[in-house]
Amino acid sequence: MNSPSSWASRSKNHRTASNIAGRKRIEELRGLKERLEYLLTWSPVIIYTCEPYDDYVVTFVSENVLSQLGYEPREFLEDPRFWLNHIHPEEVTCVLTGLCRLFEKGHYTHEYRFLHKNGTYRWVRDEMRLARDDTGRPSEIIGYWVDITEQKRMEETLLKTERLAAVGEMTAMLAHDLRNPLTGIAGAAYYLKKKLAPGLDRESIDMLDLIERAIEYASKIMNDSLEYSREIRFELAETDPRSITEKALAFVKVPRNVRVSNLTNTQPRIAVDVTKMTRVFVNLIRNAVDAMPQGGDLTLASQETDGNVQITLTDTGTGIPNDAMERIWTPIYTTKAKGMGLGLSIVKRLVEAHNGTITVKSKIGEGSAFTVRLPLERDRSKEEQGLTS
Repeated sequence: MNSPSSWASRSKNHRTASNIAGRKRIEELRGLKERLEYLLTWSPVIIYTCEPYDDYVVTFVSENVLSQLGYEPREFLEDPRFWLNHIHPEEVTCVLTGLCRLFEKGHYTHEYRFLHKNGTYRWVRDEMRLARDDTGRPSEIIGYWVDITEQKRMEETLLKTERLAAVGEMTAMLAHDLRNPLTGIAGAAYYLKKKLAPGLDRESIDMLDLIERAIEYASKIMNDSLEYSREIRFELAETDPRSITEKALAFVKVPRNVRVSNLTNTQPRIAVDVTKMTRVFVNLIRNAVDAMPQGGDLTLASQETDGNVQITLTDTGTGIPNDAMERIWTPIYTTKAKGMGLGLSIVKRLVEAHNGTITVKSKIGEGSAFTVRLPLERDRSKEEQGLTS
């Protein structure tokens, strides 16, 4: 028969074992909690829960919402409409429609723009599931947000590239089909002009001149379209600002009522594709001349600054309207009565292909100043490839 002391000893050992097991369980739970907090803090995925009715009040947001979207978790919890009020206004209806589908299917994924603390909108993918209680009644929405802004940008870039390739292919086909008849019309007009000139009156000669100008204009449209859509390949050579601007001026017929001052320097030396950079300034000079129908001053100047060579072209023309300033680089946009609006978009593309930038300042009635900045040290990786998209 066991003595009272042996029972007490066994009871004490049992309590000790229970205490040890309890402490181990607490340590395991603490370790699990620390790992979970680490994952929630450093994961790119923001975990959240919200109520499945009314304004879908957020009840929990992981701490990493601060690093991802700039907000403290409490901001979501203190304001019942914080989440809905920060969705882009254009997408609120779509988001609410998606929530209706969540109740039908039990899970739903949608993408929308959410206002970051810094004032910019970020694209987020929102994946959510509906939890139900034992009676089948919706009890909670559990989900996560992922910032997909960069993915959206890449998709947009890819789409533009594919669209550009399709436009390039179509343009090449059209150019090939149209070039032959245009060449035939140009040849016929030239023949008639030379053969019949002595017997033609002034009006007939003017009509032949008009045909030639129309052919030249049509050819320019085709060449601009091809230039914009095709891949840019470099043939780099050393030159200087003065040489580039002089070559460009030689290609442009400047009216007598436009006074040109070329103040560009012969230094520093820069490595560029001379043909393409000359094209840039031919376009800019032509635009400047067109902006001064009553005449004016055209000044070209250059300087070296912050590791770049800066070439500025200033005119005293009509200026660019404020509503057109943001769109002048957009393809197929023009403020001119004639033209496809590809000139400045080609200019921008060629400058940026040289790792440079182009900016403009303008004032109505006073004129415009276009500034091209080209780096003295080029991106060697692109030079080795010999091309840029």
